[in-house]
Amino acid sequence: MEDLYKMKADAPVKISVIMPVYNRAQTLPKAVRSVLSQTLREIELLCINDGSTDNTVMVLKELAQKDSRIKVLSQRNAGAGPARNYGLKRAKGEFVAFLDSDDWYASDDVLAKLYEKAVEHHVKICLGGSRCAKRGKLQPLEGPGKIFFTKEALISYQDYQFTHGYCRGIYERRMLMDHQICFPPYRRFEDPPFFVSAMICAGRFYALTDIVLIYDESRHYQKINWDERTVTDILKGIRDVLRMAEEHAYVGLQKDFIERIRRGDWSEIFAENLRRNWTEARSVMEEANGRFLEGAMRQYRLPDNEKPFDLILKDSYSNNHGFLKRTVPRVWKALESTINRGKAI
Repeated sequence: MEDLYKMKADAPVKISVIMPVYNRAQTLPKAVRSVLSQTLREIELLCINDGSTDNTVMVLKELAQKDSRIKVLSQRNAGAGPARNYGLKRAKGEFVAFLDSDDWYASDDVLAKLYEKAVEHHVKICLGGSRCAKRGKLQPLEGPGKIFFTKEALISYQDYQFTHGYCRGIYERRMLMDHQICFPPYRRFEDPPFFVSAMICAGRFYALTDIVLIYDESRHYQKINWDERTVTDILKGIRDVLRMAEEHAYVGLQKDFIERIRRGDWSEIFAENLRRNWTEARSVMEEANGRFLEGAMRQYRLPDNEKPFDLILKDSYSNNHGFLKRTVPRVWKALESTINRGKAI
């Protein structure tokens, strides 16, 4: 990025990369460099400042002076989903990609490969794989499976049925605009509804074995304020995906959610908070419960009168819930320390 790059105003754009930015002045340059260093030159980078309060805007403007492909947009703080939607409206590319401002592309040719394969195989979506950066080292990405592909192939979403990893691909912009596919205005879990909606619309996608995206694992160590809004928004995102799964008979998506509930993926977030009188969150959870098909529940031997999310509600009153597992030992340790001090005296 040391050399100035000028792009003609009327030049065709093959891929528009959309990057929401909120208080990421430190990580932003690396993410931007990974885009502008791509061998595919016919791209644009739309950076949407989501009401940052640090010097993010200054960093963006300095970067934009060096490469005319960077477009700096701003909005009042509304969250990553609305920021991406704003970028979609302003994008000019044949395809769009989404990159968070603390992640980066794995190599300089990933966008070229994604674009070439999408055009060659006449698909509206092309995906690659992901890895994570943890304590300075690249590692396999933890969490639900299907985050990389073992062979290059044309895949039907009916056979894939997965909800995560939307940042590792490109999407035909016309498809998104014609079918009004966008991100819901949720603070958390806004990307799975977008991803599933796009996948269902496309019907199939092309898969690459290449690792496309490096995901910064350190964001998991940032403290999240699980207030009523964020908890309810996660539930809304889950409900939206389950609604689409029910409408299109994608039992695989429902089974995936049941498995995640049984693993306790959300118990710590939901069970502790739903003990509070959050009526909207409870209402959305009950709606999500009603979106599971009986066939998916029978496979996991759930009683007819017990829906998957009931397991989380049970946790909120269970003696072996994670909250008690963490709290009781701390209380006992403090009490034991006090007793020992008393003995010493």
